[in-house]
Amino acid sequence: MSKKVHENDGLNASGNSHYIKLKNKQTGEYYIYDDTVKFIEDHYHEFKCLKLHLDTVIKYICGFLNSKGGTLYFGINNDGIIKGTDVKEYEIQSFKKKLYDSLKKFVPPVDEEEVNVNFVPVYKMNNKSQTAAVMPNSFVIEILIKKPSWNDLFFTNYKECFVKRSASINQLKTKEIKEYVKTFIQKKNAESLHALELKVEKYQGINLGQLSQKELEELEKTLQNSLSKVENKLANL
Repeated sequence: MSKKVHENDGLNASGNSHYIKLKNKQTGEYYIYDDTVKFIEDHYHEFKCLKLHLDTVIKYICGFLNSKGGTLYFGINNDGIIKGTDVKEYEIQSFKKKLYDSLKKFVPPVDEEEVNVNFVPVYKMNNKSQTAAVMPNSFVIEILIKKPSWNDLFFTNYKECFVKRSASINQLKTKEIKEYVKTFIQKKNAESLHALELKVEKYQGINLGQLSQKELEELEKTLQNSLSKVENKLANL
């Protein structure tokens, strides 16, 4: 992001209040039109230079959730050049409400804290006068998707499933979803077996005869529950 610092100097000679002079005090963040961002499209960043569209956003959020998280940018073209996206002020809150309502219908539901939406204004520089004019209704929309702290396969409110791969997203078909789930279960089985091994190691070298009846019952219950979980997962492979 172009994080140039500025403060409002009031009206310029033409009486246009949109003009500001660049200063050394930080009072906000904005992008500069036709600047190039310092990162590229990859597994964690996606650029879109088109009108903000809820269905497109939903698909990419699903794709990021099913990978490693990341940020979707509207108003930056494929070359990383800032162009801005036209959004009226009154549309911002409406878009956010519709987005978060849709995320609640994901399977599993997505909490608002997992997806952060920022509408960052775009300014156009006048190199001659070293002033910048805000471009009315022009924004770079940053949609930050956090990597979930739990491992789940996410489906959109339309029951579609997407994954983020490199600089694109792909919709998973039924066969691919089955393979994805199978790989996921195998991974979780390995984790469960490892956790069980750690629990058993915890009691190695302990003289069970010195444990109380209550401690023995708790130990038996812990091991039985762990074994039961592993056996159930293995049975579903």
